[in-house]
Amino acid sequence: MPKGFCLFDVPLLYKFSNASKSSPDFDLRTIYDSTLVASKPANAITLVQNHDTQPGQSLYAEIKDFFKPLAYALILLRKEGHPLVFYGDLYGISGPPPYKSGPVKGLTQLMLARKLYAHGSQSSYWDHPNCIGWVRQGGHGKAIGCAVVMSNAGETEKKMSVGRIHAKEVWTDVV
Repeated sequence: MPKGFCLFDVPLLYKFSNASKSSPDFDLRTIYDSTLVASKPANAITLVQNHDTQPGQSLYAEIKDFFKPLAYALILLRKEGHPLVFYGDLYGISGPPPYKSGPVKGLTQLMLARKLYAHGSQSSYWDHPNCIGWVRQGGHGKAIGCAVVMSNAGETEKKMSVGRIHAKEVWTDVV
């Protein structure tokens, strides 16, 4: 595949759909298995939804509302892929059900977190089927980074290292 050629990561989109419908039985550690972003991250356009994935469209893939912020964190705050944010998820969609939907909760904060904090090296903590996390150390002239923890099975905890450069700092939940 030519380096400048990018494709929508439809397998990842369907993983998000499956994960949202089968939580808490879905193993989050497998979310990238057999996806384009896993095999060719430089060529993957990652998405949670677009005009082709809505009800009645060719790639319809229902993603439950509770999972959309998790899916957006997976595409916006990780290093791999080229994320695409759907206008309808940012501003909502009008129309009769099942076409009507509101904005995804926390999406604007995740987009801002990507811009300000999701830089530099990445350390992943994928050691539990229902709770994964990763840390971005900062870089590119930015000393700040981010730590992301997500669960598809309720409250939990995870120990992660943000690195010596961030020792004794206080970090804030932006979502």
